[in-house]
Amino acid sequence: MSILIKTSDTLIVKLPKEFFDEVRSEDLPESLQEIVVLIGLVATLKLVESWPGIRVFIPRKMKQDHPIAEKIGFEAASILAQHFDGSEFPVPKAKFALILARDRHIRSLYGPLTAAQLAFKYDLTERQIYRIAAAVEVADTQESLF
Repeated sequence: MSILIKTSDTLIVKLPKEFFDEVRSEDLPESLQEIVVLIGLVATLKLVESWPGIRVFIPRKMKQDHPIAEKIGFEAASILAQHFDGSEFPVPKAKFALILARDRHIRSLYGPLTAAQLAFKYDLTERQIYRIAAAVEVADTQESLF
């Protein structure tokens, strides 16, 4: 299963399950950070995966067969139902957080895998892989200055 972030017909980010460990709640938009507190990071990511950029109506009383309950689990969906009490929630795309997660994952594989292998695996260019790999070096250097 992957999280797909799209702009019109152009694929922007593909987030395989292997990236989930790289997503940090502090990178998510504030509204999703609040949802993480309520239902956890995994259920929140499933919400983003299922309805990126879409307003979702959350009923006052959640049923087992409701699409939200089927995607994130009945317990998490019931918590959302209590919290939103029959209102809509605009699910952010979380594109920035997903790109950061993708980049962290790619940096963790860079070295054992070549830029060409990573570019092929993640549908990026070698140049993008080199930029992603170099970004951590800049960040590490800046942190060490302070």
